[in-house]
Amino acid sequence: MDIREMRVGEKETVGFDFADDLSANEYFVTAGVTLSTGLSANGAPFIGGNNNTQISQTFTVDANTSGNYYAVTFTGTTDGGHIKKKVYYIRVVTDTAPLGIGIYALLRLDEAKAYIGKVTDEDTATLERIIDNVSREFNVYTDRTLVAFSHTNVYFDGNGKEVMYLPNYPVISGANTAIYEDGILLTEGEDNDFLLYADTGKLQRINKTWYFGAKTIKATYIAGYICTGANVTLPEDLRMAALKQIAYEFGHYQHRDWGIDSVTYPDGSKTQTQQGLLKDVQVVLDGYRRYTL
Repeated sequence: MDIREMRVGEKETVGFDFADDLSANEYFVTAGVTLSTGLSANGAPFIGGNNNTQISQTFTVDANTSGNYYAVTFTGTTDGGHIKKKVYYIRVVTDTAPLGIGIYALLRLDEAKAYIGKVTDEDTATLERIIDNVSREFNVYTDRTLVAFSHTNVYFDGNGKEVMYLPNYPVISGANTAIYEDGILLTEGEDNDFLLYADTGKLQRINKTWYFGAKTIKATYIAGYICTGANVTLPEDLRMAALKQIAYEFGHYQHRDWGIDSVTYPDGSKTQTQQGLLKDVQVVLDGYRRYTL
């Protein structure tokens, strides 16, 4: 499941098939859908599918803030009295990219412009590319995808220990997280198979260890920081580090001094020019490197 991008006024029907989450011959008897403010329902939720295991809803985006994330929460009650829930996420966009030129961008263009100061229309496209490139540099340095993103059917190796870590975090609460071990869907909870610590992506196996071996674990989850809208979760120190690095690289672009290690002035004085990530930016990023065992 991806984070779907939609535009204001766009209408869509989305839904989930809960068949894999239900017991044999179990089916839904009632269904409800909760929409974030900014979305409006078109009619009631619909229970369908061959065995009444699907719930769908038609809705329209009527929010006016580009970059905001919204949720469509599906809740169904089965004939056996079990309650099942899944969440569908969308991000509202405009015809012009609100986050640089790529999906990994940590900042909006207007944030970078406000921090840097005067940016001409001619330089705007370059600044967008710098926003995107710096965001990717941050991902590489931390070995994580920092912006909120959907990770579907991702395989990784079991370590044979009681604790493992998802490659990306924080896991967005209420998202459709599914963990499989050797092809078997596990159940989260203290009295079940494992515990998930959303802030760190920690997976704690209950009363046993994770399988050891290549690609024995499969995960579907949404994780990362929400970087725009009313519910921003991007930490302030990480945001400021991104602004500082973007401004620094934009300054290099303005002065056309790429690859210059030092500048010597007429009075003989010399200034060293730092290349790559700034040292104080690296200090911040060190605190966000991916957890490993």
